[in-house]
Amino acid sequence: MAEEEVDKGEDRLQQLEKQVRELRMTSLAGAVGVVVLCIFSLFRILSGSVPEEIRAKQIAVMHENGKPGILLAIRENNPRFSFHDNEGDIRAVFELQGMGRPVLSFLDKERHYRAIYGLSEEGNPEMERQVRGGKVIRHFQKMFRRGAWPKTR
Repeated sequence: MAEEEVDKGEDRLQQLEKQVRELRMTSLAGAVGVVVLCIFSLFRILSGSVPEEIRAKQIAVMHENGKPGILLAIRENNPRFSFHDNEGDIRAVFELQGMGRPVLSFLDKERHYRAIYGLSEEGNPEMERQVRGGKVIRHFQKMFRRGAWPKTR
């Protein structure tokens, strides 16, 4: 009975030693793979085969279903960064308009603008909220000058 216990213990010890050897070999193979990848990447960079500049009309990051998720493009000579839902419908846009005026817009499923945040042409912060049909229900604009920031409560 005691010999059976010893034999089971020795078998278990041999199994654990085998698992340790297998894990060491796997981790060694992974480390070698990482080193090879790093050397290959370094060679590509040093050989100059990595482009200094990429030119494209638009850059898209796609959802798994093939619809656009994030889109970077130039529209009407203004840079535009748009976010799309899983169905490819545009939901939010960050763009520079006019003389470099930043604007952040949120749209509903029907592509109607719901909220627009940005700077006025004078450089003052402004916000618009819109109901269905595009009617403005609230417009906010404040002029901030030195020492004229609103006090917190």
